Formats: sequence, C-alpha cells, structure tokens
Amino acid sequence: CVGCVWFWLADQLKKSSTRSRDLEQLALIAADWKFDGGKHGPILDGWSTIDFSRSVLHIELGRLDDASLTLQDLVTFVITTIVRREITNRPRWQQKCVVFEELGFFLELPGAIRTVKDYFERGRKYNCWCVAVIQQISNIPTDLARSVLGNCKQGLFFRQQYEAEVKALREALNLPEESAASLLSFPHPTPEDGAPFLYWQSHGALPLVSRGFNVTTPEMLYVAGSGGEEHDLREAALSHYGDPLEGVIAEVSKRQEN
Repeated sequence: CVGCVWFWLADQLKKSSTRSRDLEQLALIAADWKFDGGKHGPILDGWSTIDFSRSVLHIELGRLDDASLTLQDLVTFVITTIVRREITNRPRWQQKCVVFEELGFFLELPGAIRTVKDYFERGRKYNCWCVAVIQQISNIPTDLARSVLGNCKQGLFFRQQYEAEVKALREALNLPEESAASLLSFPHPTPEDGAPFLYWQSHGALPLVSRGFNVTTPEMLYVAGSGGEEHDLREAALSHYGDPLEGVIAEVSKRQEN
C-alpha cells in the first residue's frame, strides 16, 4: 500500500500558490480509495507502509489489476514523483541505482515510457546508475530503445531466439558480427555449466566484448523458477516459514537430500 496518498495530494494543494488542475483531478480520483467514504476501500488512506528514504526500496507492481486503470495512473504518478524527488534531493556524491525489472511490463503502465527515458537520459547527472532487464528489445518503442541503449555503458546479453533481436543489438551497440551471431547459437543453460552470455562494455570506437558463464547457486535457481506449477509449489512451501530466506535454504536442502 502506498499510504497517505490522498492526504499528500490535499497537502500539496494547500501549499500550492496556484490551483493545479492535475493535482485537483488526482485528489478527486484518490478519494475513491479513502477510508471514510471511499467506494473502493481504504487502499490509499492511513499511514504509509513504505519508507522511501531507506537504503534499499523494492516496489512490486506485478499484482496491479489490469482493470484498475485509475489506480495504475495514481500509483505510477506517486511512485515516479516520490522516487525521483528522493534521488534528486540526495547528495550528488552518493551513488544511487534504479533497476527496472521486466521493463516490458513496466512500460504498459501510464507514463512509464517518459519515466524510463528520463532516468536513462538524466540519471548520470545525479550519480544514478540505471539498470533495465529486457526480454525483447524489438518490442520497446524505437525512441525509448535508442535512449536506453545509447546511454548504456555495460550490458549482459544471453541467448537470443530471433535474428531481429540480434540485429537491433548489433546496430545499437556496434557489436562485432561474429559476437552478435554467437547469441543465436549459445547452448541452453544447465545447472552445472550455467548460462552463457556476452559481456559488452562501451570502450571508445571499439567496444570491449567478452564471453562468460553465469553459474548460480541451487538456492537462486529455486527462487528464479517461474513455471506455473513450480511457482505454486514454492509459494505453498514457503508459506510455512516465518523467514522466507530460511525457508528457501531449508527447501533446497530437502531437495538435495532426496
């Protein structure tokens, strides 16, 4: 829950010397989620459960209902406004990092394209390292892909299924043709050998390109499994533990014993 949204908007309206139509509209929309009289329930009312000033902040948007377009508008506005303000207000010497996990999903939310573009184009100014996890670069709007790739200094590229993806990466990052072609022929990852990848680093006219293998722990493989049945079994198993980390270690140990 992103708490106190309605009260925050109301407070901003009081402080503003001029009446902002955008803030007034957001305050009107947010009233539907107030504790007192909100027709959708007290989602955006009460004390905030998120401390935006702490060292690590994880915001999960995966469970936003696709039908709740109004709520998506409101949540993304508050998150992008408060997080951006937190970054710009912190000392320039302090290093920050913003990770857009599953960028394709995030871009479906209102205003997300403008937000991501702003972070990648202006993040360096505030000593902010921007990271994007992308499944298919060809599905991202051309203008945004140019901003993301054009401002990248490092990249990890795993096996690709389509030549269009490889072509887009080769042209944007000046990858050697042989290195780009290898992305189509990488072997499938295995627990023993890991997942092969290309490491790319901007290095003047000619980029630095090398090959590596990502070998993870059994615990990481257990957490990363995203298959439907595997996800449900893991969720049920971890529900019996008070500490999720202890649960992961215990469940992996059980598997290894069997």
